[in-house]
Amino acid sequence: MPAGDPLRSSRPPLGPEASSPAVGLARPQTGAPLLGMLLVTLMAGCDLPQGTMMPDLKRSDEGLALPADQLDGGLLPAVRGGLTGSTELKIGLSVAQAEVAFQVTVLTSVGTVDLKPGATYRVRRSGSNLVLASNAGDLLTDPAPLAVRPAAAGSLSFNERRYRGAFQFIAAPGTTDKLTLVNQVLTEDYLYGVLPAEMATGWPQEALKSQAVAARTYALAHLGRRAALGFDLFDTTADQVYKGFTSEKQDCSAAVDATRGQVLTYQEKPISAFFHASSGGETDDALAVWGENLPYIQGVKDLDPSPHASWTSTFTAPQVKAALSDLGQEVGDLKELTVTTYTPHGRARWLKARGSTGEATVDANKLRMKLSLKSTRYKLLAGNGSFKFDGGGWGHGLGLSQWGARTYATQGQAYQDILAKYYAQTTLTTLAQ
Repeated sequence: MPAGDPLRSSRPPLGPEASSPAVGLARPQTGAPLLGMLLVTLMAGCDLPQGTMMPDLKRSDEGLALPADQLDGGLLPAVRGGLTGSTELKIGLSVAQAEVAFQVTVLTSVGTVDLKPGATYRVRRSGSNLVLASNAGDLLTDPAPLAVRPAAAGSLSFNERRYRGAFQFIAAPGTTDKLTLVNQVLTEDYLYGVLPAEMATGWPQEALKSQAVAARTYALAHLGRRAALGFDLFDTTADQVYKGFTSEKQDCSAAVDATRGQVLTYQEKPISAFFHASSGGETDDALAVWGENLPYIQGVKDLDPSPHASWTSTFTAPQVKAALSDLGQEVGDLKELTVTTYTPHGRARWLKARGSTGEATVDANKLRMKLSLKSTRYKLLAGNGSFKFDGGGWGHGLGLSQWGARTYATQGQAYQDILAKYYAQTTLTTLAQ
């Protein structure tokens, strides 16, 4: 959870004291390439409205997303080929833009053109071609895609961030004049740029290791998730925050290296390893929260020493009415808003809104995003024309609680045991390198 995000600033995570036993998580199994896996699920990026090419990436703390009914295309496509510890990922850095500027850090050849370190280059689209240009003018015009891959010792720079791997410029699908920048990067190199953005540097190594395994598993379980856009994952909380080489921290990289190639599997497939900042004292079931039956995402009791263990948000009736209108639910002047259904672990699931012109049943997850609530773990109080949400935790409450992982690690627990608390019936498997 990156510092500075409106909904995730000061990187909240939380802590667990799971009352249920740590069951089902075996110690690493090695040499399991997990070939030919089909992934047919799940929920993902929390802010993506259906069919949106350029989603409103309002920050949240989960790094993951809403249920399948809000995903482009619904179910996930098959994983391409077999997974290994050196699988290359395609990360969308800039989607459907008129022009993209970048730099190289070492002399890099693109076709017959030599790109010089420190100089700024631009790529734009011209029909089915891409045009590479410098400040002096056009250098190259070739059919899309256009690849820029520096020597092993070099890196690439975009938007004041440096990246490992290669840049690939593609014609943005569904457009005639836009292009998309994709970072092609090995899984472990990708994780070096994810971990410091999703968990605070300086936290205990066992917590960082648990986050590394969760992030690796999530990435490999969602290969091809954004295939319609020409890549695998966004670099934002719509999937996992990724800030490239620039953000790398020694302790976070050490956690990635210490767990190299390790993923959580269920029935020999990598799981959707959802994680969130703070559970508010209890995680939840995927079935109860999102309506998706994931046997490995079950609610557990959790310690929560985070700054977000409790919070309060208050809204006027017109503010809630506006949020309902944005969801397509018109009830007139709002008179009453009540929670009608809670999950077994204390999160609001459905609400009833009654207004001057009608009533509506409201999805608590969707209302949470519209009102920028930290979680759906709240009690709702009404009075004096306003609605007060007394809540706890930050995030959807599924899978690993980051503050919980920190707490368990501080208590001396190993990352394998931390993962076991949050992901039931899973096996820790080491992919072939």
